Amino acid sequence: MTIDEGTCSFRLIAFFCLSTGILFNLIIPPFQYPDEPQHFGAILTYSLGNEKKDFIEKEIIKIMDQNSWWRLVGLGKPTPLPSNFLQTDFLTFDDFKVTFGNIILYHFLLGKTQKSLVKNNFILSYYFCRAASLLFMLISIFLVYLTFRKDPFAEGLYLGTLFVLFLHQLAILSSGVSSDSLSLVLSCLFFFASFSLILGKLKVGYFLLLFLSAGAGILTDRSILFLLPMALFVPFFLLKRNKHKANILILFFFFLAFGLLILLLWKTLPLQFNNSLNFIKWRLRPNIQKLPSLFSFSDANQQFLRLLMDSFLLKFGWMAFDAGRIFHSIWRGLVLLSSFGILSYFARYRYSRKRKTHPLFYNSNILKLAIFSLIPLSIQILNLWAFSEQKGSYSEGRYLFPVIVPIAFLFLLGLKAFFDLFHKKAGTVAISVVLILEFLFLNYSIWDSIIPIFHMTVKAPHLGI
Repeated sequence: MTIDEGTCSFRLIAFFCLSTGILFNLIIPPFQYPDEPQHFGAILTYSLGNEKKDFIEKEIIKIMDQNSWWRLVGLGKPTPLPSNFLQTDFLTFDDFKVTFGNIILYHFLLGKTQKSLVKNNFILSYYFCRAASLLFMLISIFLVYLTFRKDPFAEGLYLGTLFVLFLHQLAILSSGVSSDSLSLVLSCLFFFASFSLILGKLKVGYFLLLFLSAGAGILTDRSILFLLPMALFVPFFLLKRNKHKANILILFFFFLAFGLLILLLWKTLPLQFNNSLNFIKWRLRPNIQKLPSLFSFSDANQQFLRLLMDSFLLKFGWMAFDAGRIFHSIWRGLVLLSSFGILSYFARYRYSRKRKTHPLFYNSNILKLAIFSLIPLSIQILNLWAFSEQKGSYSEGRYLFPVIVPIAFLFLLGLKAFFDLFHKKAGTVAISVVLILEFLFLNYSIWDSIIPIFHMTVKAPHLGI
């Protein structure tokens, strides 16, 4: 791909992303992305001051009522309306900072940015925050595009950008007021930098981006706390055979820089850093202890995996809206085929090395990226599973969005490797067909689920309403 072709391709991708984001902002009513009232309340608190917290909650509840929030999330409308969140059965908390564990970089940035722009106009403030989410989505897609433009992503894998772009559950994030949007940017930045480093581009800028995203992640949202410990894996994928001196230097300077980053965070933002660090430590030991039971075929584990997989693509709007059963079967089938394909990739790579053949697709760069991608995906699934076990409820697929780059890479890698078993061009064709189906499903979801539910009253998100 030439520079001109790449620029043209990204313009089309950016135009599609922007158009889809604007469409979702027009057709999805306020507060239909999970936890929006809490996130928006925290933002306004940073704009107007904590002394106006009661006023903020009261005004948010009015906006929720004006947009039929109670009906659309499956709750009966309370009479009279509650005056604050504590009086609801659903939004029970009394302090925004405590609720988010002081991990409030997103809320702080948006709150302070809009303070001089929107004043007390809450509707304008809300759509300002939505516009920020759309901007974050565009930045994320750009980072995904840069990642999949790398040289090894030939023969269909470069289409990973389109897999992310057509994921309608992810696109809905552009209409939500949530720290998920900034989390997506930081995680995409992290994987852009780490993939670049693993592919041999040892530039200082990539190291800086890696540390910047990991450091900001620990201050933004619990869903991306894994970025900081995940950074510790990166240098081990940079080591070269028979280059011992270079390897020692890489490890020394990397861990020196990592230590300085930890010290900087601890000295500059001790409360936020300690809260995040304690959360990681609080999760680590129970997760390790429970690890063997994750691999059992218990009903609870099966239900957890099904919901996580289905809601990644097929559920949205507080998990209330769902696609038809046939789509569940197709999606699960594709994930299963891709999983088989990844296993076959490792087997064929080992076979090609043993026979001393070196097919273009089965090279060490792709192998290292595959192994590296499996680590954050496994960590995130383990975290969600342990958290679900503790809370007694199952996690939503949107919590996998921070690992969307590894997911897109592994999913397409698995599909290509599986279908290549039948014909050397079958994998690329299969990827193209799947992306076309994903694009059609995006349009189907808009016209069959989103618009009828929100605007035409053709169907309700919950039975009996």
